[in-house]
Parts: sequence; structure tokens; C-alpha cells
Amino acid sequence: MKSLFLLLVIATSSAVAEEITSQLRTWTSSTGSKVEAKLISLTHNQATLKTVTGNTAKVPLSNLSNPDLVFLINLTLKAKSSPQGPEPAKVGVPKGKIIKVSAEDLSGAYDDNVIAANQRYKDKVVEVIGTIREISADRISLEPASGAFFGWSVQVTLIDMKKAIALKKGQRIRFRGNCRPRDGFDWVYIANAVIVK
Repeated sequence: MKSLFLLLVIATSSAVAEEITSQLRTWTSSTGSKVEAKLISLTHNQATLKTVTGNTAKVPLSNLSNPDLVFLINLTLKAKSSPQGPEPAKVGVPKGKIIKVSAEDLSGAYDDNVIAANQRYKDKVVEVIGTIREISADRISLEPASGAFFGWSVQVTLIDMKKAIALKKGQRIRFRGNCRPRDGFDWVYIANAVIVK
């Protein structure tokens, strides 16, 4: 699991460091020790932290806790999302029809041809049915295309993540939201999603 998190943080930008240098937070090592610090910079393998006392430390990403890695991933995704381009479709006010697809077919489409898959799904409202692989504090991971270990995976972020309390690993479920692929991460995000009964 830790190696997956490390792979996801690799594609970062300088915008990440600029955006977060003013944020002080508690960082936890993989062994449980904690420090109050600001993130100064982030590379593919380390985070540079500045403590409240002014000390600077370069911390290998492999030494950070999973929640800190999730924080970095979310920060990177936020920084990489471009404010330019067309406004994505909104859940509840879909433009055109809702595209219904299985998580397996959606991840398979991106594995086969990113350009064609983007043309069909990107920034459109999709209704995805899939089997839950993992539930974390900020997203739900669905099983990818059959037999795929590497490749594109479908990640769902609910409008209200509290709704995930009743969900279980292995459960087959349907979500509706905005399709937002993240090419550098090989993730298809279903953002602002709701559970469809």
C-alpha cells in the first residue's frame, strides 16, 4: 500500500509548494513520531518540512504516514487541476445524457486508449457501477479492469463522504458524478459523486 502512495506523489509541480507554504500542520512518521511543520517543497521522493522552531528537514516520502501521503496526493491533485478550459458538467444538472458504464469498462477504456476515453468520458456525468476495493477517509477505490494489477483505477469522491459509512469492501454499488481523469496518476476520478440506489 505504501508503495502505491509513493507512486502517486511522483508527479508534482512547483504550484504545490507555493500553495501550501503557509499551512502549518501535524506530520506523522511511519513509526508514529509527530512534528508541527510547514511543507516547503515536494519532490518525487521527499518532502522538505520547516518546523515551528525554524528547523528544516528533508523527509523521505517512505518515512511518512499513510494519512500524510494522502494529504500530499490530494494537494498535488488540487494544484494540478487547471482553472482553464471548459467548466465541467455538474452533478444534478447534466448536459446531455448520463453515461452508464462499469468501473471495469471505464478503467479498461483508459488502459486501451487515453485519448479516445477522454473524448467519451472526460468532464461528463457518468453513472459507474463497480465493486469496492478499498474505502479510505477521502475516497472509495473500485476494482479495475479484470485481471489488471497496474493501469488505470477508478476512484470515487462523494459529495458527503459520511455516506460511505454503510459501504463495505467487496460490495457492488453504483455512483453518479463527474468524470475527471488524472493522467499523471492513472486515476479516473468520479468527483462530486452520489450513491445511486
